Amino acid sequence: MKSPYRIAKEIGVSPQAVYQKIGKLNSKLNSCMQRKGKKILIDEVGEHILKSAFSNCAEQMVEQGIEQEVKSIEQAVEQVDKIADETAYLRSQVEDLTKELLIEREHSRKQSEKIIELADQMVDLTRNSQILLKQEQDKNKFLIDSAESVVHQNEHSGRIEKKNLFQRIFGKY
Repeated sequence: MKSPYRIAKEIGVSPQAVYQKIGKLNSKLNSCMQRKGKKILIDEVGEHILKSAFSNCAEQMVEQGIEQEVKSIEQAVEQVDKIADETAYLRSQVEDLTKELLIEREHSRKQSEKIIELADQMVDLTRNSQILLKQEQDKNKFLIDSAESVVHQNEHSGRIEKKNLFQRIFGKY
């Protein structure tokens, strides 16, 4: 016959846990226990009942642990599936944006080519307008010079003198 304290040491649990099991299994262990004052002694049949009760608890704890692990694995798989779905969605958006970017780049290239063509045309127009302006200035200068120049002969000196328009208007000869 063994004390609950000794059985607790053999099983590897606390003596309080053994006393709690004895309280729960009192009806089964009543014929297997002897009381000597405050001490309780348990025979081999009672010891076997207590040990199997603790092993059942251990098995239940293992089963609960396995169930929790399975649940956590299922949750992890669900998260991986969600991440995979999000990744697929983001990849499709990246592909769409890449296509749009290629279209925009092509449009930008065409616009750049048009701007270069317009700049070339502007250079040609500027050069032509400068040529025309130069020709017009030369023509106007010739007309002004010919209109302003009047050849006067000085009777006293016998020489030819050119007078411009300003001199002719204000009468300084």
